[in-house]
Order: sequence, then C-alpha cells, then structure tokens
Amino acid sequence: MKIKLITIPFEKKKNGFDDEGLQEFITKVNVIDIQTQFFIQEIPYWSYSIRYNIIAKANKKEIGINFNEKEVALYGKLKEWRNSEALKKGFPPYLIATNKQLEDLTLKRPKTIEGFKLIDGLGKKKATDYGKEILNLINSEKTENS
Repeated sequence: MKIKLITIPFEKKKNGFDDEGLQEFITKVNVIDIQTQFFIQEIPYWSYSIRYNIIAKANKKEIGINFNEKEVALYGKLKEWRNSEALKKGFPPYLIATNKQLEDLTLKRPKTIEGFKLIDGLGKKKATDYGKEILNLINSEKTENS
C-alpha cells in the first residue's frame, strides 16, 4: 500500500478548485481510502491523503488481477460506465464504485440487488442509486458472450 498527498489551492480565476490532477490519479490506481482536509492559509485549500495500491496490468487492461477475456470485457464496461456516471454527476469515480468493487462485481456477477449489496462497500444507498444499471451491464455482458 502506498500513500499520496495532493493539495489543491482555490483558483480565483476559475472560482473553484481544479481537481483534474486528482481525478486522473485516482483512475489509474486502486484507491483504498481517501481522507480530506480543508484549510485556509492566505487562500483556501483542499488536501487529500490517498491510500492506494498500484494496479498491475493484465491482458493489456488496468486491472489488479488476472481476468479471462470475458472478465476483462465486463470490467472495462463497468469502469467505463462508472467513469461516465461520475463525470455526469461531478463526483470522483471512487464515490460511485472503487476499482476493487468493480473487480468484485466482475468476479461475482451478482444477479439480484441483494447479491449486489453483498459486495463490500455496495450497500443500500448504492444499490438504490446504481444497482439496476450495474446489474443490467452485467446481464448484457452474459448475453453478448454466451
């Protein structure tokens, strides 16, 4: 496990915080935990302490374990959906699902919302917000590759 500290200053020109570098970093690693701290030192800052693991390459995809071809395809679809959903909502992708959760979904392929909620960190709220869409992706992948 590694730790990275990222501090983002408030930018008056943008009237906000430019978290582009943070977003890029967290999509390239397996995030374990993020802690945030807001502080002011002449200007406002957000500081992020990120605990993460490096993602090993498998089958030319950025995943942490060796998947077969069907699993690589499903993981890729889940990750693409997650990143797109995060962009639409203005969230960091890990708030929707971590890379580890996507790996677990790929391996366990839950068929029901109850099965979805058995994945560590995917409880009632995420099942309500994203469960049906994710289950549809998993089921469409089974149909396409059957």
